[in-house]
Amino acid sequence: MKPPMTGKNMQLILFALTGVGNVVLRALLDSGIRPDVLVTRNEKGPYPYDQVPFIGELALAEQIPWNVEAPDEQSFELTSDALLLVATYHRIIKGSVFGKFRAAVNLHPSLLPHNRGPNPFFWSIRNGDEFTGVTAHALTEGVDDGPICLQETIDVSSTETQSSLRRRLAEVAGGLAVEVVHKFYEETLTFAPQDHSLATIFPRLDGGAYEIDVYQKAEHVCRHVNALRDWPLARLGSRKIRYVKEILNPSAAAIGSVVAERTGECVVRVDDADIVLEVADELSGS
Repeated sequence: MKPPMTGKNMQLILFALTGVGNVVLRALLDSGIRPDVLVTRNEKGPYPYDQVPFIGELALAEQIPWNVEAPDEQSFELTSDALLLVATYHRIIKGSVFGKFRAAVNLHPSLLPHNRGPNPFFWSIRNGDEFTGVTAHALTEGVDDGPICLQETIDVSSTETQSSLRRRLAEVAGGLAVEVVHKFYEETLTFAPQDHSLATIFPRLDGGAYEIDVYQKAEHVCRHVNALRDWPLARLGSRKIRYVKEILNPSAAAIGSVVAERTGECVVRVDDADIVLEVADELSGS
C-alpha cells in the first residue's frame, strides 16, 4: 500500500510520550507515515521501564518537528484532512483542541470500557486481568469514553510486570496507529459507542497505591509487587520491595507481622501465607 500521505492534503499530528510513543512513532515511520508535528513533554529523567531515548531525539533524527508546549497554548495550522493521534499523553486534551481536527483518536492501553483512566498497565496486573489490549477511540470531553474504532486483545501472564506489559502493548498500539491512519486516509474509519454500563475506572497512582496490603492473599500481593516491580517499586512501611522471592506456609504470627528480617530480604505474614520479599533499600523520610 502506498504511503497514506500521498495524493491528499492530509496532516497527522501526534501527541505521544517517551516509551509507548517511541514504538508508535517508529511503526508509523516504518510504514511510510510521517507525522507533521510531534507534541510531547520534557522528561525529568530516563524512561524507567526500558532503555529507550527521549522521543524528541527520535523525532529530531527523523527531521520531524516537535515541541513540548501545552496543546491549548499553541495554534495548529490545519488542513481539512487533519488527524490527531494520541499515544499516551500526560494532559487532558480539551475539546477546543481536538475539535479542530477532522478526527481525533486516542490509543488507550486497555480493553475499553474496562480500565479507563491513567496507568491501566498497573491496574491490569494488580487486579489480575486475564486479558488486556489497546483500544483506538475518539477523543471526547469525558475520560476514555469515546466511541471505538479499533481494538486488539492480548493475554496478561501471571508473571507480567509493567515493563513487559508496556512493551507488548506498545507493539499493539503501533500496529493500530498505522491501521487508524490508513483507514482515515481511505475514509473507512468508523466508530461504535462504548457500553458505559460495563465501564471501570481507576485513579492516578499516589504513594498510598504503592503500599502492600498485608491483609490480602499472597496471590494478590505478588501481582501488586509485579505491577510496581520495575519502577517505582512496592512498599512495605519503610522498605522498597523488588519482588516476591518465595511463598511459604502461614506461620502462627499475626497478619501483617514481619516474621523475619535479614540483609536484603524480609518475611511478612499476609492473609494466607508467609511471603519472602526482596528488599531494595530503605525509604528515607516516608
